[in-house]
Amino acid sequence: MLSLLFIFLFGIAEAAKDILSFRYSKSIFSNYNKNFWDPQASWINKYKKNKLNNSTDPWYYFGLYKPRYEEKFPYSTTFLVFLTDGWHLCKGFSLLFLFLSLVLYSPLLSIWGDIWIYFIIYSMSFNLFENKLFYK
Repeated sequence: MLSLLFIFLFGIAEAAKDILSFRYSKSIFSNYNKNFWDPQASWINKYKKNKLNNSTDPWYYFGLYKPRYEEKFPYSTTFLVFLTDGWHLCKGFSLLFLFLSLVLYSPLLSIWGDIWIYFIIYSMSFNLFENKLFYK
């Protein structure tokens, strides 16, 4: 039953991501810190300004990943990216709520009945927040 709450919250976080991506200027988020919430400007927050990553350290992410620009702080382009801007913060919450709903899932009806219930709860929260509460 608790997983239904997390599916509802998952819908809210997904709505926030969508409105930031596609209708930021018409959203309530445009009233707040643009350097954090405006995706056109905030994506750069994870990097040191205009500083190419010239690191030659072979241990950097075990040689699997090297960001183009130098990170603002360690792991600001990977698992701590949710601290850098609004879109990634919403994505982090979105994933957290989805994973919690999976871990805490307990059957209500049948598998297909539960899928419909979860889909309806998600759709209601997503549409309510994207089209009404997050929209100016």
